[in-house]
Amino acid sequence: MTRLIVQIAYLDGRMVSYPLTPKLQMTFEKFWHIGIGKLNDGPEGVTNVYKLAYHVQLANKDDFPGVMPGDLETWLDLVDGIEVENEEIVPFEKAALNGGSVPSQLPQESASVT
Repeated sequence: MTRLIVQIAYLDGRMVSYPLTPKLQMTFEKFWHIGIGKLNDGPEGVTNVYKLAYHVQLANKDDFPGVMPGDLETWLDLVDGIEVENEEIVPFEKAALNGGSVPSQLPQESASVT
């Protein structure tokens, strides 16, 4: 099973990556009236990818330094690049053996003091 990861590079050098969760996908499709499966179709293909990245960053606005711009075009003035790619979802059993699934990892055991 895979999930989509949205990566955003900003002009100031910051890079962030967010998984496209089912809830985010649903709210994106409802708001923009664009199905994820048709993201690159038609004359607005790349614009749809930018809309998706903005939607994902808006959902994670607490990670954005300062105030998140309220409109897509103002936000795009800060963006250097956007990439959407597939990532395998690692089942919990394998995640425990391999150090976790990106971006969620199992917490490290803390050393006990005796």
